[in-house]
Amino acid sequence: MHEPEGVLQPRLPTFSFAVDEAPDGFPSVDQVIIAGPYSVDPTGKTPSQTKLLTCSPAAAADEAGCAKQILSVLARRAYRRPITDKDIQTLVEFYESGRRQGSVEAGIQAGIERILVAPDFLFRFEPDPRNVRPGTVYPLSDLELASRLSFFLWSSIPTRNFSTARSPDA
Repeated sequence: MHEPEGVLQPRLPTFSFAVDEAPDGFPSVDQVIIAGPYSVDPTGKTPSQTKLLTCSPAAAADEAGCAKQILSVLARRAYRRPITDKDIQTLVEFYESGRRQGSVEAGIQAGIERILVAPDFLFRFEPDPRNVRPGTVYPLSDLELASRLSFFLWSSIPTRNFSTARSPDA
């Protein structure tokens, strides 16, 4: 007999067969069909891989630089701010750890995993400037103002190039 999966639901009354065609009262999926992709890129890369993997190392000496470039671009968008040398160093360390375990892609994956668990990705921080008493009015940086407006209007990051925005500590 097939055991139901998922969260158990209370038994439905006897008329359930007429309503949902589940004679035992447990809702279930009878069949799943997955089809496609119908047109495949000859390079073997999906559109998301093409967008994420902005470079491809030609030689082993180029691997670290290419991974650093890929992770820097992703971190800048994920953290919604200019990235620091410390951010890059952290990601490079994760890349190197993953690279020792396998391929360049495994190293990049380790770096991406680090980005996805970073507090800067999970939360939108806007710390008060140093030496400012609570309740004191202070000017916002270009990036802070653009972020506030963008998240208010579009629920997304600003489209402006973050590398040209001034950070609050600059």
